[in-house]
Amino acid sequence: MIALRRAAVGDEAAIARVNVEAWRQAYAARVPHAMADAVTIERRAPMWQALIGAHQATHPTWVAVDDAAGIVGFATGSPAGSPVEGIDGELHMLFIAPGFQRRDVGRRLFHALAGGLVAAGCRSAVATVLNAPAALGFCRALGGVTIAETDLAVAGATVAQTLFAWPDLTDLPPQPGS
Repeated sequence: MIALRRAAVGDEAAIARVNVEAWRQAYAARVPHAMADAVTIERRAPMWQALIGAHQATHPTWVAVDDAAGIVGFATGSPAGSPVEGIDGELHMLFIAPGFQRRDVGRRLFHALAGGLVAAGCRSAVATVLNAPAALGFCRALGGVTIAETDLAVAGATVAQTLFAWPDLTDLPPQPGS
């Protein structure tokens, strides 16, 4: 069984592991080697320590916990900071460990994060994703609307990315069984 809960101090290393494994699976073949090589557990762990320790109130993080495997996914976001006028929330990251994808964990985490943003006073949200088929399909399946497609210059190369919006976080596609 996979349960969802708010991230807590002590989860940082497991979240960093999922972050790196899932990011590399989704994007490593689509970005310059220098960018892929820079995504390491050693670099991500301090970021997660800061987010979970000092910034959990402003950047809430939810984790998916499997009874046997431990943390197998996470989602984090925040109110404000959106690059789009009229959008008041942002999904920063949502990753599911390889082996646990396509089990509805991502949808459940997205709904948990959306509920947290609504509770914080947000009505809408955006997310910027690198153009990988699974990431694009996931955002569209959750009701995300493409509002911009841009290029990101990184490590001497150009990487395509898409900005998605959810104009009404209270009107998302239903979760299975709800």
